[in-house]
Amino acid sequence: MADIVFIVDQSGSMQAKHFQLVRQFIYRIVDGLDVSSKKVRVGIVLYSDAAKAVVYLNSIKEKDDILQFIKMLPYQEGSTKTGAALNFTREYMFSKSTGSRKSQGVQQLAVLITNSKSQDDVSIASVALRRTGVTVYAVGVKDADPNELRQIASHPARKYVFKADSLAKLEKSLQKLLCYNIIRAVFAVPVRSFNIKTGNH
Repeated sequence: MADIVFIVDQSGSMQAKHFQLVRQFIYRIVDGLDVSSKKVRVGIVLYSDAAKAVVYLNSIKEKDDILQFIKMLPYQEGSTKTGAALNFTREYMFSKSTGSRKSQGVQQLAVLITNSKSQDDVSIASVALRRTGVTVYAVGVKDADPNELRQIASHPARKYVFKADSLAKLEKSLQKLLCYNIIRAVFAVPVRSFNIKTGNH
């Protein structure tokens, strides 16, 4: 069981042809998960100048329906406001009213995908998101800033940061890691250390 929100860069730097690859990447990741209202729930945030929820965790309950929706995700140019997107996700996506099962002890995961450096600050926003108990994966392709990805992601970076020239190289490794972490949390007693200063866990 897990609640997973994909935070997807759709700014001008992404370009339409690359955004099509992002669609395929998310499609294949979701297709490999056991998606249903009682198991893995999926939400999607798209962002450029501003962030918007296109799928809440409780919007689409059937796996086939969400896969069809992913195929039609719209591309929109604009600037890259990753910090604002992280804040939006924290405020509106991981809440009980939009389908989060945090109060039931279900894992809360965010997967941010970007290909460029943010035009606003990400440090405060990423710490605030992690402090709510969300595990954050940062996926960077092409011109994404490795240092910024490390700021965004949960710690240690080697476990939660992915950087490559192509999404194809990331797909299987990220899918395996997501599945592994979900399974481990379900069948093991979770023991977490929490650093109030940095919000790492």
